[in-house]
Amino acid sequence: KYISKILVFNLLFFILLSLSNITSNAASHAYVTKKHAGVQANYVVIDMNDKSIKPVIITAQNKLTATDTIYNMAKSNNVFAAINGAYFDAYNSLKYPIAYDTLIKNGKILRTSKRPTAVITPEGKLLVDNLTFKFSVYVNDAVKAYPWRVNFPSTEKEAITIFTHEYGAPIDVKNGAVAPIIENGVVTKIATSNFELPKNATTIVFNSGVANLANERFKIGDNVEIKYEINTTYTNLKDWKNVTAVGAGPSLIINGKITADGVADGFTEAKINTESSSRSFIGATKEGKIYIGNFPSATLKAAANACKDMGLINAMCLDGGGSVSLYYNGAVKQSGRNLNNVLGFVSVKQG
Repeated sequence: KYISKILVFNLLFFILLSLSNITSNAASHAYVTKKHAGVQANYVVIDMNDKSIKPVIITAQNKLTATDTIYNMAKSNNVFAAINGAYFDAYNSLKYPIAYDTLIKNGKILRTSKRPTAVITPEGKLLVDNLTFKFSVYVNDAVKAYPWRVNFPSTEKEAITIFTHEYGAPIDVKNGAVAPIIENGVVTKIATSNFELPKNATTIVFNSGVANLANERFKIGDNVEIKYEINTTYTNLKDWKNVTAVGAGPSLIINGKITADGVADGFTEAKINTESSSRSFIGATKEGKIYIGNFPSATLKAAANACKDMGLINAMCLDGGGSVSLYYNGAVKQSGRNLNNVLGFVSVKQG
């Protein structure tokens, strides 16, 4: 009987412990559907004060040149919440459905743009800013090139473009272009035709108008390092180390002030700037909670006012329209088209 009592006590203890963990985890995130400032909103609230929660950029099939459902992308990465991220080529105007805006994964830059970017720091703080990036290529410790962009095919004759293995598709080297291939910081090959980029390798494609620079400045065996600088508008540069970030826009609120100016953020379409349309958003409160969700129908100004009503001090739009998608706790809450990239949140065991 004594042993039976011990077993029952232990069983009750572990049940209570499990229930307390469930309650704790549930208290850290929740799905809400509610009107704010007269606008219907559907969103997930995530308490980033729970240090077991981490953000993650997810790309379809683990590459930048594919699409997949938000459900597949969320389930395969074990996230409890996910939302559509950066704008991408959803209408087949390019060879691949690649993202147009900034993506930074675990501190590594995968794409860049000048449009608004939401960053989540390692401490879980969310900020919104307009950024510019400058890349410099050092060959044997001397600067030899200034690339224009990352992981986005360039058609300009003078373009210099960095491609990383995350691109996930053959690298086009056409019409006289030249591409040094760098592995472990060393030039291993100089390509003049299309090729598959080796895993963990990087290449720099010099289009025809500047191909002579590649031939003159890169030799097999050279040591190469690519460095970058970020110029901020509203935030401190120190906040941009080892971050997770997704670009899109327009911005809605920055540092407590409503912005909501599509033209200023580089947008020209009426459906983004002035019309009432379906919009996704991300934002944060001063208490450290991140909101991800959507407005089924709202103008840009109305979306900003709704975010203000939620208590958000930083907020911006993500890709909208047919891309609006939201996943929470194993279920798709809003379903859009297949996506190129999403922002997810995972609960990581501490220990």
